[in-house]
Amino acid sequence: MNPHPKAWVIAVSLVIVGLWCAGCASSSVNPKSAQSGVGYADFYCKDAPALAWDVRQRNPDKKLFYSPDPVEKGILRLAFAPGSYRVTVSFLNQVVPYPGEVGIEIKEGMVTPVQAHLVPGEDATILGKTVHAGGTVYGRAGRTTKITAQGADTFRVELNAEPPLAFEKKDWMPYAR
Repeated sequence: MNPHPKAWVIAVSLVIVGLWCAGCASSSVNPKSAQSGVGYADFYCKDAPALAWDVRQRNPDKKLFYSPDPVEKGILRLAFAPGSYRVTVSFLNQVVPYPGEVGIEIKEGMVTPVQAHLVPGEDATILGKTVHAGGTVYGRAGRTTKITAQGADTFRVELNAEPPLAFEKKDWMPYAR
């Protein structure tokens, strides 16, 4: 008889959580040499060096990279199978109402640079709401709601896909800082 009859439930749960986390995980790649059957795209922006990227493929809609932390050295390198792709780019640490979109051509063993530009847009107001529940000075339970308004600049993302270049590490590419 199995001493832990629910052990298989825990094991299956851990496998599901592991697969879910692996499906959400994306990372910037920087191999020493180009891999066989793979091409690369380098996304970079000289307007703002510390950007948190959100890159998605269109048709089919697929999350390629999503991280609230800025990428190392300002260049995001993603691996693709050779072919044509339509991608959208937004930034998680900027107010971007609509992502930029561009078509890129990926060639095996080469790097397609994609330069992003942040173009100032309109001013926006970001509303926040904080609710606090607890006792009052009168000894009764109470609730307060505080609404805040903060001004923010919005940006439009313009993307420019450049012709593919010979593979080099990110640090050695001509647009690296």
